[in-house]
Amino acid sequence: MMKALIALFLAGAATALAAQALDPRERLANARAETVAARQRALFYQAQVRLASDEAERARRAQAAAAAQVQAAEAEVAAAEAQLSLLRSRQQEQARRLAERQRPIVELVAALQTMARRPAAATIVQPGSIDDAVRLRAVLATMAPAVASRTSALRAEIAEARRLRGENERALAALRQRRSEAAGEAQRLAAFEQRQRQRLASLSATATAEGERAAQLAVSSRSLESFVRQLDRNRRRGRVSVEARPGITYRLPVAGPVLAGFGEPLPSGARSRGATIAARPGSLVVAPAPGRIAFAGLYRNYGAIAIIDHGGGQVSLVTGLASNIARIGDVVAGGGPLGRAGPSGITVELRQDGRPVDFTPLVG
Repeated sequence: MMKALIALFLAGAATALAAQALDPRERLANARAETVAARQRALFYQAQVRLASDEAERARRAQAAAAAQVQAAEAEVAAAEAQLSLLRSRQQEQARRLAERQRPIVELVAALQTMARRPAAATIVQPGSIDDAVRLRAVLATMAPAVASRTSALRAEIAEARRLRGENERALAALRQRRSEAAGEAQRLAAFEQRQRQRLASLSATATAEGERAAQLAVSSRSLESFVRQLDRNRRRGRVSVEARPGITYRLPVAGPVLAGFGEPLPSGARSRGATIAARPGSLVVAPAPGRIAFAGLYRNYGAIAIIDHGGGQVSLVTGLASNIARIGDVVAGGGPLGRAGPSGITVELRQDGRPVDFTPLVG
């Protein structure tokens, strides 16, 4: 069991590398699609804020809307980077063509300069030099149309080079702007979270006790698998109660290409029990569905992980985080922030009564 989980985590590392290897056009298309999707999620959550029945639910949905804005800003950064990569590739190809067109003209100019430096008297006294000059004049007359054509093409290439440089400068400026906007969205989300923490300060004692129990269980458990099972047993015993949610809507917790879906073979020979996503390091990772944070923190060599109890025996496990935002005991909306992605991709699993299930039919 542990080998399968380790293999799934390693598959995430391969996915991160695969994401970097994607064609810039594909990266650009994916990033633009994710930008649109994230903006739509933000609008949806903002509409849900107005429909919420109580203040706590309004706050959770507002937090999910803020998280969607962060993900949209991150997607715009990815799109700007892909656009810049495309421009640089075009510049390199254009520079190669320019060098090819310049070479024969440079050689011709060098030959003409050599002739120009040759004294006229030497042409008269050197045997055969007059015949050579006549032949050279004939050759030059024949080459003139070709030289004119090449010169015109060269001027066009030089103009294209100037245009690409201008586009490159504008793309760099756009990238800086998108990064600044993404940082601003992240700061607004952090400020929102801080206000939430202050409002929930009265519940800190309960959350601290629950966190201590979960931390002790994390230390004493033999494996991640046994840890998840024990948390589920605690829930069934009533120590942690979450209201069942019929027919939850699921989503991937982070944007990026999916390398291994549910049931697909892994390098170890085992089958994937969830999905592994090649997320950009530092990207915001969100809850795939509403629920309560049963665990959030470091777990052995997995780094930071999050376990969300959705109620009705459904639990999500998210691994590959670089850091946690949500804390044990937090109630999160679908799309609420969990943490930041690490360098090796994000893995998400959905369990039903302890058994891994394919969440693909729930994605909406």
